[in-house]
Amino acid sequence: MEKFVEIGALVAKSVGNGVYEKIYKLDGVEYVILESGRSKDLFSDRQFGEYGEAALLSIIVKSKNKDDVFSQIFELLGLDQANVGIMFEEKPINQIKTYF
Repeated sequence: MEKFVEIGALVAKSVGNGVYEKIYKLDGVEYVILESGRSKDLFSDRQFGEYGEAALLSIIVKSKNKDDVFSQIFELLGLDQANVGIMFEEKPINQIKTYF
């Protein structure tokens, strides 16, 4: 069985910034990467005419914790509301290598 899985989420920038630390502290989370940009289609709040500020979260999670972590992140991001973002699970990862 693979050791890790990536969970991704695209949400409003303010939401992503607000939950970064909380996600990082969840049991089973190894890494959280937060990137920002703009999205045209996903959000109803658009600060730049046709575009709204967005946050892309990439979260590396231990496979044995993935279902529980997925549910907790879903709640933290408020994804049960309409037009606030999307979340997905990527392919399993066998190992993580860091380069310095």
